[in-house]
Amino acid sequence: MDSLISVRIITVDYWMCAPIPGFDATYSEFKAAPVNQVPVIRIFGSKSTGEKICLHIHGVFPYFYIPYDGIEEPNSLMYRIASSIDKAINVSFNQSSSTVQHVYKVSLVSGM
Repeated sequence: MDSLISVRIITVDYWMCAPIPGFDATYSEFKAAPVNQVPVIRIFGSKSTGEKICLHIHGVFPYFYIPYDGIEEPNSLMYRIASSIDKAINVSFNQSSSTVQHVYKVSLVSGM
């Protein structure tokens, strides 16, 4: 059995599902709460042999970087950012009174 395959990508999408222990995060240390749903990336394509294939990729979360100027206390800022993102997502779903948490983690990083 080959441990490496090549896939000609036709389309990529994602879906949300309950986390599968061993594949997905099931608990958010940042939120101190269980994770109810996780994204699963699906890649539809074909192998070099012509076989159709659908790959399910677990453990990948969307992310983005927000510049940090170092002025505010970082821990408080991270929780405020997460809360604001959660609220904005709930509003975008027309559920402004919802308390559903969408942010899994916020990390302070630095780079060169």
